[in-house]
Amino acid sequence: KIYMKIEPIKLNPNFKMISSGIFYVTFFVFVTYLFLYGSIKEIKKTSLDIIDKKAKTEFYFESIKSNQDFSKKMGAINNKIKTIDGLFIIRDKEIDFIKTVEDLASNRNVKQSISIDNVALDAKNKYRKVAMDLSVSGSFEDVMNYIADIESLKYYININFVSFSTSIINNNLGDLNAPQKQGVSGIIKTETYWQ
Repeated sequence: KIYMKIEPIKLNPNFKMISSGIFYVTFFVFVTYLFLYGSIKEIKKTSLDIIDKKAKTEFYFESIKSNQDFSKKMGAINNKIKTIDGLFIIRDKEIDFIKTVEDLASNRNVKQSISIDNVALDAKNKYRKVAMDLSVSGSFEDVMNYIADIESLKYYININFVSFSTSIINNNLGDLNAPQKQGVSGIIKTETYWQ
């Protein structure tokens, strides 16, 4: 009988650390995708519903112009249009909208920068579709709460893309000895409609 001695394979500690890091980052991205997929799908559906309701309201407005009780129906329609128009950023009120988004980030301890890209006037809806990229960093919980706050704003904001990665957060930028903690940083690509 011949016996063979089998020795366990010894892995390099650096390989173990890199492979476990890759595994955790991949797992985190997968979980984040699963978490946000339903919300993004629902936001896109709501986006189409809002535009459809606006078009129907404007059609209804045009159809009752010749009606006898024009003033009563006009008041009801104006209220509906004001409600729908309140979802869009009004011309000359863009700064208020940006300040609102900045205040949300500040309240949630999320660092952010905003990049706004104007797109031509949408002839069908008479609104400018504006792409807005939000670069954010903070704790995972704070960033998720910040996204929830954005979704609950009275303004119409369509979140098209979310990408995060882990990062180290230093609360005192000038002090190298300040405690650091792990967080997330990433980008949120959104669209808004401006009147």
